Amino acid sequence: MTCDNTGPFYLGISRESCENAKGRWTRGPCKELKACVSDYPKKGDLGYSQAFDAYVKHRLSISDANDQKQCNDTRSALGFSQGYPFDNEVCDAFYKVSYFTKLKNFFASILMTISLTTSPYLYSIATL
Repeated sequence: MTCDNTGPFYLGISRESCENAKGRWTRGPCKELKACVSDYPKKGDLGYSQAFDAYVKHRLSISDANDQKQCNDTRSALGFSQGYPFDNEVCDAFYKVSYFTKLKNFFASILMTISLTTSPYLYSIATL
């Protein structure tokens, strides 16, 4: 968020100091938010999840960082208020969800490998 009239430096940089200097506190493009919601495993990558991919494409899609509706909808989908001023914290929440999904898929693939290698049917074929 930026202020179009910050006033003297000693007022500081905050919404309150901006308004005291007769400025307007405005939100800039959500470039950081757009970048972070685009940073997740795609098809063919380790940790890819079809369900998570569909969730991101339908609920967290930002094609234009200047479109505040897309930015606000994404913040809201991640559990934040639409006007939440700290996109870095919204990104942290996204990464936590993303990494949880990666870990879940990783452990699921390990369990699948173990179940396939310990299958009695596969064992009997391997001993022929």
